[in-house]
Amino acid sequence: MAAGSVAAQRDAGGEAGARRVPYSAGISACGKGEQWQHAVRLLSEVREAKLEPDVVTYSGAISACDSGSAWEQAVALLRDMPQKKVEPNAFSYDGAIRACARDGEMQLAVSLLQEMQQEEIEPNSISYSGAISSCSNRGEWQQALSLLREMWQEKIAPSCSSYSGTITSCGKSTEWQQALSVVGEMLQEEVEPSCTSYTSAIAACGEGSEWEQALSLLGDMQQQKVESSCPSYSSAIRACGEGSEWPRAISLLGDMPQQKVEPSCISYNCAIVACGAGSEWELALSLLGNMRQQKVEPSCISYNSAIGACGAGSEWQQAMSLLRNMPQQKVEPSCISYSSAIRACGTGSEWQLALSLLGDMPQQKIERSCISYSGTIRACGEVSEWQLALSLLREMRQEKVEPDTATLLE
Repeated sequence: MAAGSVAAQRDAGGEAGARRVPYSAGISACGKGEQWQHAVRLLSEVREAKLEPDVVTYSGAISACDSGSAWEQAVALLRDMPQKKVEPNAFSYDGAIRACARDGEMQLAVSLLQEMQQEEIEPNSISYSGAISSCSNRGEWQQALSLLREMWQEKIAPSCSSYSGTITSCGKSTEWQQALSVVGEMLQEEVEPSCTSYTSAIAACGEGSEWEQALSLLGDMQQQKVESSCPSYSSAIRACGEGSEWPRAISLLGDMPQQKVEPSCISYNCAIVACGAGSEWELALSLLGNMRQQKVEPSCISYNSAIGACGAGSEWQQAMSLLRNMPQQKVEPSCISYSSAIRACGTGSEWQLALSLLGDMPQQKIERSCISYSGTIRACGEVSEWQLALSLLREMRQEKVEPDTATLLE
């Protein structure tokens, strides 16, 4: 809540307004500290002090709920306002819309935006950006684009945030052409794309395996003097991996320190996956080892990616070594870890070892999945152990693990 709002509250409310100011300031402080429960409690204390909460105190509490990801409480406070004869304003609705967007409640966020218009409360760029953000969380790119177009109809200039949310929505639905179109519109309207805008567009290209477009956008960032970030590089590395361009992925990872961008665990993971797609298992292992040298702690995903790369290179011994090494490095193996190792054993015709790994999973309190069973069945099938394969298929059904089409065709 802005200081101007507190001043306006004091001036408009006389003595009562002045007495409400400390409460409003406290509610605002709670919001900044992501302590929404305390903010709501302070709102109750306003009544206990025989003061009626006003639009400022309510809006502050709703905003606190937004920062604390408490969308249900935010909407409840918004609904409580008319009952207490307090008219909500744009700030009240903005807070509730943002809270809904943060928790992926798209339909409610869009509904609140429409309600504002029905109540003749003029939405602003923040209102629309919040609703668009809710679409980005769900990948509802058509709804996001519709809201963006509606802003122009209402003569509300879209902000960078509005555009970025739309680009993200397009990316999550593999609509990379639409994402690039929105970036183009930003430049045409002289709205300077932010690092988030570019990163979202690069990620969209990655989803569509359009690595050349992703690299072009990364180059545009540097030309436009938009500071590159770790997520923007990681997204570009992932795009190269999706396009089977592992040399470019490795090159990008190497470029990051030169651009004063520290590679993260995600950056390395994307590069390791790219190596796996190219059956470059030795390079994948080198990257995994390099992570600790660079003081980047490998995650379970890092190991899973490296195990997968070894499997792609028919290096089942290396895959097994990585799996066994995970607990020593204080990294808990997952179902994917075991499934990737099982698949690697299958490529080496090590069906007995694959079967042993499948048997180890319950002992390690790891639930067996369709993928882990499929890998073992495939390994058995490779050496004509068809009876064992059928037995595993029956076991899947007994454990209520639903086989997919690929499993049935093994």
